[in-house]
Amino acid sequence: MAINARSQTRDKSFYPKRDKKQYRTGVNPAAKHNESGDSIAPVAAVIPADPFTTSFYNSDDIEDLYDEHVAELPVWEQDNEVIATQPIGVLTWILGGSILGLSIVALSVWFMALSADQAKDLDSEGEPALSHNEQHPEDPVDQAPQLDEFDSLDASKKVVTQFLEAKTAADLEQLVRTPEVTISRLRAWYARYPWVRPGARVAGLSNSIKVVGDRISMNAQLDDFSVKKIHVVRGRDGYKVDWESWVAWSSMAWEDLFDIKPAEPVEVRVKCKRVNYYNRLFDDDARWFAVRLSHPDFESSIYGYIDTKLPQLQRLVTDLTPGSEIHATLKISYPKDSEFSNQVFIVEYVQLGWVRPTLHINGLDNADSN
Repeated sequence: MAINARSQTRDKSFYPKRDKKQYRTGVNPAAKHNESGDSIAPVAAVIPADPFTTSFYNSDDIEDLYDEHVAELPVWEQDNEVIATQPIGVLTWILGGSILGLSIVALSVWFMALSADQAKDLDSEGEPALSHNEQHPEDPVDQAPQLDEFDSLDASKKVVTQFLEAKTAADLEQLVRTPEVTISRLRAWYARYPWVRPGARVAGLSNSIKVVGDRISMNAQLDDFSVKKIHVVRGRDGYKVDWESWVAWSSMAWEDLFDIKPAEPVEVRVKCKRVNYYNRLFDDDARWFAVRLSHPDFESSIYGYIDTKLPQLQRLVTDLTPGSEIHATLKISYPKDSEFSNQVFIVEYVQLGWVRPTLHINGLDNADSN
């Protein structure tokens, strides 16, 4: 029977079992040794390199032939020792480097996103805010917060907890800032919307405390597990709660606006978002700039319109970037004899945010009466 020599050279089992060391050294590991340790039967000249030839080779030839036969075998049939010593291909290095590079880039992007999220310089009411432990560029990196800063944080948390745990609306009167302005508003508000103790599970939730001058803001987790922002301001009697921003106070109750439709300006604390809603009296989008106004405690919204010819309202237009929502204090009014309850003029941009500014007069803190 004829034997296909080429096919047999790929069948490793066809060859006699020999150690590679045997091919390279010409020494048979199984050969007997004499008493002096010399091999009795060296095999360098008698081991054939190929089973189909009767030629004999020296050890160098045997090694070359062995390597040639091994190279012809499929990778999975080659000796592990040979495979391990083969150099890594350029493509493998490129692929490995690419994977490593992509991993590093992904981690870098993740850390940057996390840092950006934690270092936002605007709080949820659109007001500039600094973290209580933020370092200024000129400060040493390892500088610790001053002791009075820790005292301020403790004092602010204490008054927030007292406010949220107050049993009656009357108990709040000792905890709010500018009582000469706020208490009358507070009493009228809770006569209409009775006080219900929110409770304070956590004051200063999730490192949310931020400081801007004499004002500290923080998130508070209430008894029902909801989270709400609260502001306190330092005055002559220490830290007190800014009550108007807590309830988003307006000079007219939100639901009354839809019924009364006042033609005189009314101060409102609202969330603002630019929209594309033009009709009726405000159908000219070249003249009017549309803004949706909403209150955090009511579902009904009002559409406010800025007259683009009025330069004093351009700052509000600038603050209303596409897709964003800001908290603002505005003055609005209805068109005279308006038939529609959901469209108003925006006549004044009082401020960005809901916290009333404090005026320092003769060393005393007084609230703007707006």
